[in-house]
Amino acid sequence: MMRDFGIENKTIVVLGITTYLLGLAFAPLILAPLSEMYGRRRLYMICMAMFIILSIPLCLAKNITTIIAVRFLTACAGAVTLANGPGTLADIFKPEDRSTAFAVFAIAPMNGPSFGPLFGGILYQYLGWRSLNYTALILATLTWLLNFLVPETYAPHLLRLKALHKRLSTNDPRYHSRYDFTATFWSLLFTNLTRPIHMLFTEAICACWAVYVAVIYAILYMSFVAYPIVFTELRGWEAKYSGLAFLGICAGTFLGIGLDPVVRWGYNRHKIDPETGKIPPEALIWSVCIAAVLSPVGLYIFAWTSDPRIVKPWIWSILAGIPFGTGNCLIFIHGSNYLLNSYSIYAASAAAGNTVARSILGGVLPLVAPKMYTALSPSIADSTSVAVVDGFGEGAGWVLIQYHNVSLF
Repeated sequence: MMRDFGIENKTIVVLGITTYLLGLAFAPLILAPLSEMYGRRRLYMICMAMFIILSIPLCLAKNITTIIAVRFLTACAGAVTLANGPGTLADIFKPEDRSTAFAVFAIAPMNGPSFGPLFGGILYQYLGWRSLNYTALILATLTWLLNFLVPETYAPHLLRLKALHKRLSTNDPRYHSRYDFTATFWSLLFTNLTRPIHMLFTEAICACWAVYVAVIYAILYMSFVAYPIVFTELRGWEAKYSGLAFLGICAGTFLGIGLDPVVRWGYNRHKIDPETGKIPPEALIWSVCIAAVLSPVGLYIFAWTSDPRIVKPWIWSILAGIPFGTGNCLIFIHGSNYLLNSYSIYAASAAAGNTVARSILGGVLPLVAPKMYTALSPSIADSTSVAVVDGFGEGAGWVLIQYHNVSLF
């Protein structure tokens, strides 16, 4: 792409990642509350269709400006899965089954950033960079077609539709559901659209979790810049093989998903809350605390094995991705599950605020990563990341334990 468009500055190319993540950041603020007003399925169908249409200009782009602008728009459309996916799981599964469901759901968002460079490197080497956009277009079209088989899952919307059907079929205006809209449309729209931001800044759990996950994701997306520097520039790998460096993170992610039965065993053994008669959401925090140790351990190993002058075998740098990937996976799955269990019908709004923070930070840090790794060296740069992740991990655990029962929702 840099050769085709005559680009010399790497930061301009990285802007494609940044604008995409900014789209993922801001779109859920609208999509999540809209799904709580009009149901999940309608949003999935409309947004996926928009994603497909907007992917066509990416395939045919003649300049980098088109790519940067359209990637933001495609991200806004594609963000529907991040905005409404957690809410859909909360609709379908009981609290005791949600961790398993979320583990399966997490295979895509957790492994996508790792498998993307792996397969993308091979496609790029043999078919060119445009093949990546054509592949995304084909997969998006297949996903959209599969959405026709997915029914509506949001209970309040289903009850509103059932009451409306009763009123129309019986001509009896007395049929109503407890979730019928009583306020004006604009008042209702304002309330729902501001809920994610309101929860992000007024709920200690949401704010703390958003900041911590944002830091974790920012470090993950920085690896898209760090790994090519370490394996291509320092170790001399060819571009088509550079994606193999992410196999460690992929393996760690699958290990985290495979640990779900252990987490469920610990969750089910937790003391039942006498007030609700259910296991409290806080029973999931212990797995997050363990994960908060694994992630910095993986980063630290990578930091001091990345320089071939310090450690020559490249395998250690790849193996460092296993604890990092496992930690990230456990944090994402069980932290998100904690939010689902805590906020129930407002789960999509809680998840949307979380997505905003992590996508903004994840989009901005890759812009400074090239200069950071050049100026500090990979070892020092990653050691700095370890300190940041470790500090935020300890703070997040304390806040979750201290303020778990303080909520306006």
